[in-house]
Amino acid sequence: MRLRRFTLILVSILTLVTSACRRDSGDKPVALSAFCAASVADAVTDIGGAFAKRTGHQVLVSRGSSGKLCEQIILGASCDLFLPADEQYLTKLQSAGRLVERSFTPLASNRLVIAVREAPLEPWPDVSPLLHDRLGNIAVANPDHAPAGQRAMEALAKSGLKDRLRPRLIFADDVRLCAQYAASGAVGAALIYETDAAAFADKLHIAYRFLPADHSPIRYLGAICSASPHPALAADFLAFADSPEARLIWRSHGFAPP
Repeated sequence: MRLRRFTLILVSILTLVTSACRRDSGDKPVALSAFCAASVADAVTDIGGAFAKRTGHQVLVSRGSSGKLCEQIILGASCDLFLPADEQYLTKLQSAGRLVERSFTPLASNRLVIAVREAPLEPWPDVSPLLHDRLGNIAVANPDHAPAGQRAMEALAKSGLKDRLRPRLIFADDVRLCAQYAASGAVGAALIYETDAAAFADKLHIAYRFLPADHSPIRYLGAICSASPHPALAADFLAFADSPEARLIWRSHGFAPP
């Protein structure tokens, strides 16, 4: 019995030593850096957590508007992955030689909505209730660098109300901040993504859902940065983010398939 116990202890020690040597020989856990559009950062964080449990490698998420993150990468910011809310920024980075060719991976899609604090008695039939003065100001993500703002302005232009509503528009730095404005009561309504409204489900209600034809598509693609020190691992993460396991996480945040 003593010999058996000693043998088990010895095997355990050898296993730990072997594992440590394997790690020291180049299999150390690393932390991938992912620049993500504000609207998708929470989902990517959760997917990164599932990836870490599976592989031991972390995913550190930096969030912001797609346009500003794109400019940071062009200026030399260090990151492994870029997940914007508009493919135009991937195209821009690829033209600048900042992305690995053929690494674009479609991951999810979203929908533009009008969110308000007070639940309407019934869904709005159109966007005309935005004209009511009692709503006060309306939050929109800054269209200069936020795809959600670009889609919002496209939808308002198609409705014919953009010029009439422009004096009441308040521009937020990104779409999540736009949702926060509405959730706090700083504005009466916000044009945001459906997933951002869901993130404030206890404070915001969807009054109107725009049709896909009202604006350009809302699709999220991921790509590998050419300066990434871990391109193979970054590719593994993109493959995992498109897996059935990750698809459940996307769905739990309200995203639709790409």
